Parts: sequence; C-alpha cells; structure tokens
Amino acid sequence: MPSRRRFVEGCAAGAVGMYALPGRGSAATSRRGPLGRPIGLQLYTVREQAAADLPGTLAAIAKMGYREVELAGLHGRTAAEVATLLREHGLSAPAAHYGLFELLNGLDEKLADLDTLGVRYLVCSFPWAPDPARLRDRPGGPGAAIFRGELTLDEWRWNAEQIERIGEAAAGAGLRFAYHNHAMEFVDYDGTVAYDELLRLTDPERVSFEVDCAWVAAAGRDPAEQIRGMRTRARLLHVKDVDPNANEFVTVPVGKGNIDWKAVFAAVDPARLDHYFVEQEHFTTATPLQAVAESIDYLEQLGRG
Repeated sequence: MPSRRRFVEGCAAGAVGMYALPGRGSAATSRRGPLGRPIGLQLYTVREQAAADLPGTLAAIAKMGYREVELAGLHGRTAAEVATLLREHGLSAPAAHYGLFELLNGLDEKLADLDTLGVRYLVCSFPWAPDPARLRDRPGGPGAAIFRGELTLDEWRWNAEQIERIGEAAAGAGLRFAYHNHAMEFVDYDGTVAYDELLRLTDPERVSFEVDCAWVAAAGRDPAEQIRGMRTRARLLHVKDVDPNANEFVTVPVGKGNIDWKAVFAAVDPARLDHYFVEQEHFTTATPLQAVAESIDYLEQLGRG
C-alpha cells in the first residue's frame, strides 16, 4: 500500500498501559470539540497498538475522552466481537473504511458486518482501476501507481460509477456512503479535476464525502476553501495536520501543523457535518497514544473558543 503504510516504526504496543482504564466499563468524561460534537478517532492512527491489544487500545482512547471511532479493519476479530468491545468501553463506531477493491469483492458480507457493528457510514478509503493489470508492472504495483496519480480521467469516471452503485447498495441497507480522498484525486486533466468529476457524476443523496484536510493541503489546496465549495456534501472530516517543517508529507498532532483549524470549522456546514475523526499517520516525536491525547486536548480547547 502507498504512503499510508509509510510511517516511523518503533512505537511500543506496551504504551497502551500508560492510559489503561482501571476496569471494563469505567466511566470517563466525554469531551467535545468544535461545533459541540464528540471528538472521534480513526483507528488507523493506533493501528499497531490495536493489532497487538485491541481491548487495551480501546480502553486507552476511551479514557482520553474519545467516544467515537472510525474503523479500519477488525484486527482478526469478528464484527460481533468488536461490537462487544466497543460497548464495553463506551464507544461507538459511526463509520468504517474499506478500499474500493474490497467493496467490489464481498460487499454483502461487509454490509452485514456494519449492521452488526452499528456503523452508519460506509466509507470508501481508496479508489481502484477497472483493469489493474494495466498498472501491474508499475513500481509498487497498481495501488502505488494509483496513489501517484496514474489513473486516467476515464478511469476516475469508472470509479465514480462504482461508488454510485455502492452508495445505492448502502442506502438499501440503511447506511450512508462516503468517499475519502488522498491527494491524487486533485490531479488536473487539462482543466478537469478528478475530484470534481467524482462530485459531478454521483448523486448527493447516495454519495457523501469525507474530506481529509491534510491530503487536501498536500494537493496544494486550502482545506477550508475546499469544504466551503462542497458544503452540502462534506458530511465527514478527517482532522489531520501537516508538519510545516518537513520536506515531504508528514503528519503531526492536530494543532501542531500548518492547517488553520478555526477556518476549517468555520467553513463547515454544521447542519450537514455528521462526524469528524482525528487521524495521524506518522509519529516522529511521540507515540501514537501520546499524539492522539495531544490532539483531543487541542480540539477540546478549540471548541471552548
């Protein structure tokens, strides 16, 4: 997989114990950020900790005051087992990520899992190619080539067709569907931007968008302006910050990067935004659990004005 798997290693899974709750079901204060909403966490942020000790990781983030999580895999457990763990720690999972390749292979099973988990939003986290064999010999294979922006405009239009179809299936199962961006969606094809085509070719009633603010910034756009231009369709946010001092794309705890979060939340349509999730991909100065603790502190302070 491309950049999402390029992160600084060495974060010990034992760090979970720093924040462990004294016992299952222990009460912790729910903390709210901008717009008075609960602060969510994309569990990809704590991927190594969750893989090593999912119950302990959920306990740790619940103690910090997170009440919502966005799933990124089930870490070898069944949907029923994960649903039980979430309930035990006072957490809900309003959204879950799957790549388009996964959704094209076994959608019904995933919809059933999401029903068990109580998930409201099925989110497509990564596009795919209609003929991946075309990209098989590219460095890193099809996924890396897509991430580098090597899809054609027609292939992006094919992606729009697929997410429209999956959005319809999700609606039939009582779910909402959203598409999550990276930077490659903002490639300009002689005046036509792929992301704009995804918006144009999909039904607002079936397809919403999860705006990843850091990847929008990495594409050279202002996240606040991007959200303002698509307010009625930006139903989810990834609250992710970018290190202004790095020579490449590096994420940092929210509030320690170069994104103007006051402007971002001012651009949001509060009647439309359903959830937002902290996410961080790289960890150079703190463990993942320390970083997400810093992020929730910042968002709570921002919410207080």
